[in-house]
Amino acid sequence: MAIANWPSNVGGQILPKPAGASSALGQRQNVPYRDPITGAETGEVRSEIFLYNATGAATVIGNAYMLTQTGLVPAQLLQAAVLAAGARPREVVIATSIIPAAGYGWFALSGPVNITCSGTPAAGAHLKVATGTSTSALVTDTTGTTASVGMMATVAGASAAPTATVPNKAYMFGDAVVIA
Repeated sequence: MAIANWPSNVGGQILPKPAGASSALGQRQNVPYRDPITGAETGEVRSEIFLYNATGAATVIGNAYMLTQTGLVPAQLLQAAVLAAGARPREVVIATSIIPAAGYGWFALSGPVNITCSGTPAAGAHLKVATGTSTSALVTDTTGTTASVGMMATVAGASAAPTATVPNKAYMFGDAVVIA
């Protein structure tokens, strides 16, 4: 259930709902975080954005994608795409559900989110976005200082540390990062 919604505003223009979509492209909402083990709400809130899935395949819950923009098709102006390395900082989003290829859905932008990552990071470990390193492209950054760091792993209560197959809680900073 959404706590707050606000309209999409890109370049001073509010975007319409694409045909068949449940929300306006680029619309944002704040949603309560649910523990992946217990399913209980924790009182924490994350920010999500409604995007077109331009990855060419269904999204994987907990995997990282990059937010891109294209002016070619209005119904696909804001999209989640496969990560690509580059020197320019990009906004990274996390899939919160399975969204079919060429479909629409909600992606996490900031706050607590269930992620998958390579290895088993300790609580408080910084996670960076690096293509080709794991299925989800999230790995532990031992320095915590690179421009690719976009979130921090947490381990709370009975929850286990996130791995490539076990999604668990991390905090997204909401900053643009350099994808390594």
